[in-house]
Amino acid sequence: MDSEKVRRRVLSNKRGSGLSEGTHLIRSFPTDSLRGADALITEILGGVLCKAPRSVAERYEALYVAALDKVLSRRMGAVESLEFDGELREVLDQAEQILGPGLAKEMEPVMRRYMEKAFRTGHALRGLPGTVQTLFDKPRREAVDWLVKHDGFYLGKVFPEFVREPFRDAIAQGIQEGLGRKDIAKRLREIMAGSPEAPGKESAYTRVASVGVNRAHNWGGAFALEAAQVETYTWRAVSDERSCARCMLFDGRTFSTAPAMSLVRRALAKPPEAIEKISPWPLEDAETGEPYIERGGRRESLKGKDEAWLQEQGMGLPPLHCSCRCVVLANVE
Repeated sequence: MDSEKVRRRVLSNKRGSGLSEGTHLIRSFPTDSLRGADALITEILGGVLCKAPRSVAERYEALYVAALDKVLSRRMGAVESLEFDGELREVLDQAEQILGPGLAKEMEPVMRRYMEKAFRTGHALRGLPGTVQTLFDKPRREAVDWLVKHDGFYLGKVFPEFVREPFRDAIAQGIQEGLGRKDIAKRLREIMAGSPEAPGKESAYTRVASVGVNRAHNWGGAFALEAAQVETYTWRAVSDERSCARCMLFDGRTFSTAPAMSLVRRALAKPPEAIEKISPWPLEDAETGEPYIERGGRRESLKGKDEAWLQEQGMGLPPLHCSCRCVVLANVE
């Protein structure tokens, strides 16, 4: 009995007299038929999940961040074991190794797991054929490889750009005050954790995770659109109290698939740090809130710009900023 026969038989018993009859029906099927039914159920569930793909991607982001928090906590333990009364530059170099390259290396399996999951979720765009939704070939694996390198690179940048100076000041002041290693270590923990008045430096690490998952999710969508020969897609923002002017400017607008994939391929051909020029993030004017980008040393407002112009500047796919939650939706009948 093939899966179509299973479908008809299940539907014919839809108005049966209860669970016991349904259980008896399932037991009456041979194993091959049950496999066919299982495939059918998987297809249905896949369709359900694709109705709210971002919610699934947010779950992967939360799992990624939770794993990152654990690794950061362990690595802060290693930082706390350093001899803070030694040469300050050497102490900071050791801390940077622990919270930079060492952290990225330990996080690589986690990054790969959730990057691939986010990519696959984004690839399963609603309305596309099942054969496209589940495709994960060499070019897609290579895209995930690049995304993992992207996050590893930016995790490595957090310490020198955001953490090194506050750590230096805390260690130097602690030594000047005659504090012991445990008390200095406590201050470093507080710098990472932050306070109600000021966010901790740990948030800079978690922003990397947020950007990585969003980019993986929407790049997966771009690959799927191209494979399904869908020419355009709609940009969708979450549209709640957290949504910014940048995201709302893009919300509901129609973009072309071909230039989106051209952008992705340009990025894949370059090292991760090149993404900042290939796909720049717009900023918001501090007074007016109007989105703009920097071009040739001057501001270029995004107000009134059409979709073709935005894509030419590398802004055809989310994310637009480090907390972006936007997604792409396939324009299909």
